[in-house]
Amino acid sequence: MTTRSSRLELEAAWEKLTRSDDLLADILIRLPTLADLGRAAASYVAFRRVVTSHHFHRRLRALHPPSLLGVHALSTGEFYPVESPNSSAPAARDLAACADFGFSFLPAQQGSSWMARDIQDGRFFLVDSDAGNGDAAFTMLAVCDPLHRSYVLLPPIPEELAVAVEQPHLVNVKERRCEVFFLPCSEEEYAAAAATGSPDPFRVMWMAQCPAKLVVFLFSSATGQWQAVASPSWQELNPDMPATTDTSSLSCRNYAQGCFFWLLSNPPNDRKLLVLNTRTMEFTAGKCPDQKGEFAIIMELGESKLQMFFLRGSILSRFSGNRQNEGTYQWTPLKSFTMLALPCKYNMLGAFGGNMLLQIIMADDDGCTVGSGCFWIDFKSSVSVHGHSVRGVLGDEFHPPSALHIGYPPSLSPPAI
Repeated sequence: MTTRSSRLELEAAWEKLTRSDDLLADILIRLPTLADLGRAAASYVAFRRVVTSHHFHRRLRALHPPSLLGVHALSTGEFYPVESPNSSAPAARDLAACADFGFSFLPAQQGSSWMARDIQDGRFFLVDSDAGNGDAAFTMLAVCDPLHRSYVLLPPIPEELAVAVEQPHLVNVKERRCEVFFLPCSEEEYAAAAATGSPDPFRVMWMAQCPAKLVVFLFSSATGQWQAVASPSWQELNPDMPATTDTSSLSCRNYAQGCFFWLLSNPPNDRKLLVLNTRTMEFTAGKCPDQKGEFAIIMELGESKLQMFFLRGSILSRFSGNRQNEGTYQWTPLKSFTMLALPCKYNMLGAFGGNMLLQIIMADDDGCTVGSGCFWIDFKSSVSVHGHSVRGVLGDEFHPPSALHIGYPPSLSPPAI
């Protein structure tokens, strides 16, 4: 029989345990699944405090990689959560119910309408989509966390930097005159944030394709300032290009192995692959496979394996890339992959964890759309359509460009801002 004194001792030990976040973290991190952690966080306030701390979240990412929770259509702002039988469907439903993907918590100034342009680690990078109706190169920029309804407005690009931007071409969603996206932070920046218990830092890039050159600025939340990145001329990137261009020359941004990739398509008969090394912030331009079809995706398969994909009709062409000393890549053709022999249209939505997310739009004999679905193609083990549907029906109104929402269930997600 438990005596009163032993009960008091147990209660005192429990009180001491729940006040020691480090000890609790060491215990909770040993739970085998994310579902177990979610149940623990829901059962006790002290557990939730520990599980949703930034320090614990960094440990969590090392043991449990994030999952695909849904797809965001950047042109409409709609969020499409993954569906059963995908194992992330319950977390995706919770995210759709909890997060404000309409960004109603952001300030509305002079009729501003916010549009997402990129997603990283639960953060959204947004621009004011109404400013100048696409004519303005410089608009309001914000980074926000729609789950916790927090945000930060970025300062304007300083005038001494902005003067380098001359007559930028129209690019991207809704004909904007700039391209904005997240960059990964350095280990030093992550370590500095961890030492203070702050949210992970973020870096963003602002890019404009001007007639004579590419102009690039970088913002870091660690410094709160914009800085210029070396802005090469088009002829420095490709000597065969004219000194000035009439339209945008870059398309299809991808990220892999610490680098961003774009297709440099001017002149069209001599396509190059533009590479930005995010460690050195240097641009290089190298050969691109001579392949018909729209360049779509570059994917990492392991630490040293890289593949590039072209899609033309129902034929998916693949190339393996090997990095050269000068920062360019040598591309070797691999066996092509034929999709379903049906009257379908295919859209590549993105890649994650060695899988390609593919939208399939089915049509009848008259070419009318009769349905659509979204599936993985697994390139880690074999080239085959995975049996699990990621999104049963996206709807006829869904069209790329899109962004994948990669993350954790809401109960395990600390504030990102």
